[in-house]
Amino acid sequence: MAASVSRFNSASTGISPGEFTWNGAYGTQFFCDPKERLVVVVETAAPGELRKYYRENVQDIVYGAMVK
Repeated sequence: MAASVSRFNSASTGISPGEFTWNGAYGTQFFCDPKERLVVVVETAAPGELRKYYRENVQDIVYGAMVK
């Protein structure tokens, strides 16, 4: 198992300091953003390339749907 923790703010990716993520096998994924008080769990049952598409885009979709 491996996790990623951001120490720096990245305006280009929208990643907040302290955000952490995990991408598992077969389409499982979660990410937590303490600054936004946000936890997202994703479970997909999609084949290969489609699963990869969802994994790469779910964060943009979630943040894009948020309204401040």
